[in-house]
Amino acid sequence: MRIASQFEERRLRVRPLQGKRIAERNTPLLWPHDVGVGVSQLVPIVVACMSRCGRTFCIQEPETHVHPRLQARIGDLLIDSATKLPYGTPNQLIVETHSEHLILRLQRRIRETTAGNAPQNLTLDSDDVAVNYIGIADGVSYSRRIDIDQHGDFVQPWPDDFFDLDFKERFV
Repeated sequence: MRIASQFEERRLRVRPLQGKRIAERNTPLLWPHDVGVGVSQLVPIVVACMSRCGRTFCIQEPETHVHPRLQARIGDLLIDSATKLPYGTPNQLIVETHSEHLILRLQRRIRETTAGNAPQNLTLDSDDVAVNYIGIADGVSYSRRIDIDQHGDFVQPWPDDFFDLDFKERFV
């Protein structure tokens, strides 16, 4: 006698992976296994962001194992996902990041929006971004909000010299 399970076995036929160009025409054709583990970790984030289904997504360190240029492009992906466009419903994103490149891209898009020259679907107002620094003092975690003005600059100083580290490494 067979007992039916609510989890039946499912089988899929998987086609061989096809190469995909990820840059200009003169760049070599890359296979998924050639681009590194960081890109494969981005796939669920890209799918969630592109869904534009009006949900709240919590994303932890999307910059892990990817090139700094791609970290900045992740910022554009997040903006696109959370922007009101003629199609889909914008998502709300809660992102934990240590990426200066990602934050700098958000600041740049705020400056461009204020100046009126932001790329289409990448407009970002300072009121649409909340930056919270999580720190530890005396063994207790705390959160400190850091506002960004319409020029893309931090209003309050960044704690722990986080954004000044590269300057100190070069010149101090």
